[in-house]
Amino acid sequence: MPFEDETFDITLSFGVMHHIANWLDALREITRVLKPHGYFIYMDIMYPGLLAHIGKSFKHSYGITTLDDFNQFLKESNLSEIYASVNKSLVFNEYEGVFQKK
Repeated sequence: MPFEDETFDITLSFGVMHHIANWLDALREITRVLKPHGYFIYMDIMYPGLLAHIGKSFKHSYGITTLDDFNQFLKESNLSEIYASVNKSLVFNEYEGVFQKK
């Protein structure tokens, strides 16, 4: 993104990461431009393990993310969880969360 490091007090990702092939790089950019103590608000779908495994085998798997993938990103990103919720369905899960940059 064409913004300086630590530019924004709040960043938001609402239902777009599953459309981005390199979703992890996109999330890293979102946290890069977030100021210390700033908030990151996130909502998107998360795929259950078996469905994610099948989906990732396709050439254009786009942003097939599991809860484990996202939690690994959180560990590496210097974000602390303020709120998180998972709404499960038959095909995929909806995940929402609010995080604060340390």
